[in-house]
Amino acid sequence: MWSTTLTLLLLLGSSAANFFDEVPGPMDVAQKFVDRIERSIRSRDVAVIRGLFHPDFQFKGCKGIYRKEQVVSALIKIPAGIQFSYTAQSAETHGNDQIKFIVTVTGFDGIASKQEFILNIHDQQLQSGSVLECPSSTRGFSAHLDDPLPPKVQIERFLAEMVEFINAKNPAVLEDLFLSHFIFKGCRTLYNRKETIDMLMMIPEGSRFSINVTNVRDVGASIRAQVLVTGLMQVNSPFGLVFNKAEQKLENAEFLHCPKRKRFSAESSEVVIMKFLKNLEQTLNSQEVTAIGQIFDERFVFKGCNGVFNKAQTLKEIKQIPNDANIDFKLKSSKWNNEGHIDFTVTFYGELLDCVDVQFVYSPDQNVLKSGSIQSCLARRVRRAAPCIGIFKVFC
Repeated sequence: MWSTTLTLLLLLGSSAANFFDEVPGPMDVAQKFVDRIERSIRSRDVAVIRGLFHPDFQFKGCKGIYRKEQVVSALIKIPAGIQFSYTAQSAETHGNDQIKFIVTVTGFDGIASKQEFILNIHDQQLQSGSVLECPSSTRGFSAHLDDPLPPKVQIERFLAEMVEFINAKNPAVLEDLFLSHFIFKGCRTLYNRKETIDMLMMIPEGSRFSINVTNVRDVGASIRAQVLVTGLMQVNSPFGLVFNKAEQKLENAEFLHCPKRKRFSAESSEVVIMKFLKNLEQTLNSQEVTAIGQIFDERFVFKGCNGVFNKAQTLKEIKQIPNDANIDFKLKSSKWNNEGHIDFTVTFYGELLDCVDVQFVYSPDQNVLKSGSIQSCLARRVRRAAPCIGIFKVFC
């Protein structure tokens, strides 16, 4: 009996010892994270490097305090192939869910820097950091924070990152590139940060577009730049940007070279639209995909009662209209606007469709529809009890 009891105690003691041995200590956790820091920096992947830091991360350097975006920007600027290392020196628990550890950073111009960091154990992100001993010279890693790249290079890298995030269809990450009060000034209206990001998310997947910097001017706290966007519209589009250097985010943007405001007095708006609608009807009846696509501007947006549709989504819905839908339309009103476009309202009706008024904006210069929207959505929701089946979904 005593032999059995002793054996059980030995087994339990051995298991308990193994259990406690497997729990990583502060130094093990710190070293593992330090290895991750090195891998992330060498990857030169902006999203991966960003993942190292908590959104509110601050780094106290020898010449000032730096926010997360500034630190990420500095790490990205480290030349490829440079030999550097982070070595954990000590670590200890800090509160209930943090570890405080000290590392020695070497390889930047031959100067070693001793730095302290606070790591959140749960989300595995750095909460804060600081330089413990400031050398008389500010060379080394501090130079990457205190000696920024030329303005044009900063803008080019920022825009490359933006294109990457747009292609990834990640609005949460894309939002981090704009200040909260960001405003985009279009030719007809203003867009806030959310509306701007929503438009960027409508860019079709696989679109091959580029943003090229044509002019840059450093104005102190900000950088003003002019860029040319190619591959998204029928013509190359110039934009103006204001980039905040401290926040590493866009303050505002605007569309340059908007069409001159003019009125087409030679023909009435009704005559112009009736010609367009006749051509529209013939094109839709032809069911030629290419021809139908040419009716809509590349930036065309349709605001329905249950969502917003870009050009590609609108064309997809048009293809799904049954041949026997017998949908017809007639012009209700039209007028020239100050941009040289025509605002007009068309009433659509048919056997499978309640009468619905749809407002469009038409560009006579380009012979395309710029946008569309449903009027009186609330009234339609009240009248229509049945689901939208077999009809143009954007009208529902």
